[in-house]
Amino acid sequence: GLFGMLEENPGKRNYDDELFGNADEVVKSAELFREFYKKQKVKVNQAEFVRARLFDIFVGDWSKHEDNWKWAAYDQEDGWRIYRPIPRDRDHVFSRQDGVFPWLADRRFGVAAIENFATDVKDIQSLTWQARHMDRFIATEVSKELFLKEAQYIQANISDEDIEKAIRMMPPEIYEKSGKEIEEKLKSRIKNLDKSALRYYALLAKEVEVLGSTKKEYFEVRYLEGGKVEVKVFVSKKGNKTNDLLYQRIFNPDETKEIRIYGLGGDDVFDIQGEGKKSSIKIRTFGGPGDDYFKDS
Repeated sequence: GLFGMLEENPGKRNYDDELFGNADEVVKSAELFREFYKKQKVKVNQAEFVRARLFDIFVGDWSKHEDNWKWAAYDQEDGWRIYRPIPRDRDHVFSRQDGVFPWLADRRFGVAAIENFATDVKDIQSLTWQARHMDRFIATEVSKELFLKEAQYIQANISDEDIEKAIRMMPPEIYEKSGKEIEEKLKSRIKNLDKSALRYYALLAKEVEVLGSTKKEYFEVRYLEGGKVEVKVFVSKKGNKTNDLLYQRIFNPDETKEIRIYGLGGDDVFDIQGEGKKSSIKIRTFGGPGDDYFKDS
């Protein structure tokens, strides 16, 4: 007589001895992070990760911490290892905070990570708080345009009819009590998802952390016209950059206030150049262990 939820375990092989999504390997978040620290040619599919996080915003899932994800790994012919996100554990969607004490908990001064499921997103920071470290670790290369594109993809591929059909699949006891309300809120939230995506992007773009690995990297920072800053990361060999580009992003001073660049381990090079007026974007560089070289011209 208990209400329960079943979900597929993506880390286990099926009866055909295949992993979820035909992946080469499925790992937990902690294993993914270790791969980033130890290796250079490792990347998460940025578009799919942003789409998954925007879907979290759409359904009001405020508890998407690191343990609520697994990652499907795919080895590429060019030596890269690409990870695709597998969101899981949906026990905090449609979370209504009504009554005096839940209302107080929903305030940011109460519990930072709780967000009421309403017709629109009231506080994007509370809604994404649980995953803030993971978001800043993974989505550091994503542009505003990609956030908007993925929001529009969800809007184009989930219709009002889809929402109605999905909600009616709930047990009758749940639908009779809350189904119509959830349905109307979802229809409203998806119409505003593009606006929520831009707010979410603005939150992440304000302070960005660019990470190296325990191997040798060449960090190239260039001041551009209009106060913009371009950051590239290459594999380093004998103190010189190679053709292996690991990271690239152009930062806008209207969006970004600070960039923090972490070399972590290895003998890293930090090459900062540019002409004209210095950007308002503050740049901090952290070498870490190793014989690092800082060149600021």
